[in-house]
Amino acid sequence: MWRLLSVVALFSYVACPVMYGQEVAPGQQSTDQKTVVESIAELQKQLQSLGSRAKVATLKPSERVEQLTGLLVQAEELSNKAVTEVDQRALVLARVQILLSLVSLKSAGSEEKLEELISGLQAREDKSFYRIARLKCLEVDLLKPGTPLDQTIAKLKDHQKLLDEASFSEKMSVMATIVQLANSALPAQQEAAADLLEGYVADLKTVTDPRAERLLASAEGVLRRLQLPGHEMVLTAEKTITGDSFDWAAYKGKVVLVDFWATWCGPCVAEFPRMTKFYETYHPHGFEIVGISVDSNRKALDQFLEKKPLRWTIVHDYQEGAGSPNARYYSINSIPRMILIGRNFEVISINARGQALEELLKKEFPGVEPPVEKEPESEAVTDKSSDKP
Repeated sequence: MWRLLSVVALFSYVACPVMYGQEVAPGQQSTDQKTVVESIAELQKQLQSLGSRAKVATLKPSERVEQLTGLLVQAEELSNKAVTEVDQRALVLARVQILLSLVSLKSAGSEEKLEELISGLQAREDKSFYRIARLKCLEVDLLKPGTPLDQTIAKLKDHQKLLDEASFSEKMSVMATIVQLANSALPAQQEAAADLLEGYVADLKTVTDPRAERLLASAEGVLRRLQLPGHEMVLTAEKTITGDSFDWAAYKGKVVLVDFWATWCGPCVAEFPRMTKFYETYHPHGFEIVGISVDSNRKALDQFLEKKPLRWTIVHDYQEGAGSPNARYYSINSIPRMILIGRNFEVISINARGQALEELLKKEFPGVEPPVEKEPESEAVTDKSSDKP
């Protein structure tokens, strides 16, 4: 079973002054080093901007190659000036990231340059530079679109020795990537994703680092959600949006749809007409809906519900600075997230949305005539799930 993996800052390492064949005159290091640090920060900023969707959409591939090549020259020049280990690590990561981007753009000679850089790092006595470079390559490889989860697991097996030898700081970003991939696993992959995460969660519990604690909380939430099918779901709240007491245990014996949503989430709101039809059809036979609003603005939520009243129970459990405890417990970071629970209080599906919900309700209420779907009169709303709960 593999080790675990967050998108934490790539360059947050403990600084240890290391000299590489050059002496710095007394009183000179602070001024020169400040210039290098500022230059590295500016380089990172430019690299991040160049990798943004907006830039990718507006620049031709040849223009991106030209700009990346310019940043690579800057990074190489800074590498000759960097004094501290923290700066050198940051520049190694920047150079690897730039070269990986150039490789993806099929820039001539970029693969050879990347191999040369990694070979040079491997020859160093301090292997940590080599490890962080190799792990960055692994991270990018894992994030290739459309890669089946079984291939991801195979790649992690191939790199197990590298992961075992790496410190938590060195493999933080790869660990975050694994959590991200497990979080977005397709329904057919979710059992394998849960099996993958289990080992990483166990390993994270042994790491004494605040960053590991944050990553562990996220990974445990994803794992809880992935393992929900066949188990009971926990919901905690004192009041509903109307001020009535909320008793989750009272829903036992019902078929319950738990819907994590927000007023600003277009795809969430687009689900309401269909959900209303299901509620009207199946509620008399024991169907309930509990909406968990993750809105931070209670006034906006109240105004929304005043204009578009919903007939089912709504809970607003947002806490300032902490978000929704229920959403956080299951790492709900993409909405709408609709979870269907059976009469035995065990979760049937964590992906009960749209056509899938319709089919599941037919099975749960076989003697009830399902609602008839009318042909849409206008163009359907584009389904773009929000990722800001």
